[in-house]
Amino acid sequence: MVISVVSSSVEQGQTYAFAKILKGKVRLNQCLISLPSRQPFRINGLYLYDDGPTLQEAGAGENLRISFHSPAQILPKGSVLCADEASVVLGSSFIAEIHLLQLPPSFPLFTAGFRCVAHIGGSVVDVEVRKLLVVWEKNKTMKRKNPAFVKSNSHVGVVIDVVKPVPFQVYEQLPDLGRITLRIDTDTIGFGKIDKAA
Repeated sequence: MVISVVSSSVEQGQTYAFAKILKGKVRLNQCLISLPSRQPFRINGLYLYDDGPTLQEAGAGENLRISFHSPAQILPKGSVLCADEASVVLGSSFIAEIHLLQLPPSFPLFTAGFRCVAHIGGSVVDVEVRKLLVVWEKNKTMKRKNPAFVKSNSHVGVVIDVVKPVPFQVYEQLPDLGRITLRIDTDTIGFGKIDKAA
């Protein structure tokens, strides 16, 4: 069971989160772990909207408002709630397949050491490219291993380091937490999927 937190608030001493269930079912009084903080939470209420009736359980794909039995605290956007830590990887590096778009004129080459912001699931984190592993040609059959750099409109396999641990999952296992978008300022420079933890 995996839930992605969109936003949260503290009201009358209780934590509320707007969240989407990505996998599995969630039930009232179920105990969950918040990642990356590893803080335990117990579900007090499940609601389809703010003042709706309390649900007994909800399944994958549903957007909910959830209240918790816990010390009142804000859950950061991008936090993931899960029944056990094995459902999600909490890591600081991974191997990804990235489709580069137009790189900005100030950064015309994508190389090891390239820094930008990444959107992974609901998290927004600073990242750095540790190594370029492979670049594929347009038909994805011909490739060059360990290129020194690539330019705009390339399809590349990379090792990416995250500044702080972030919850993610391999795209094939959980697409919502396996997608990655790379940005510089307001420009999207690439998108792709996470292949495995590094």
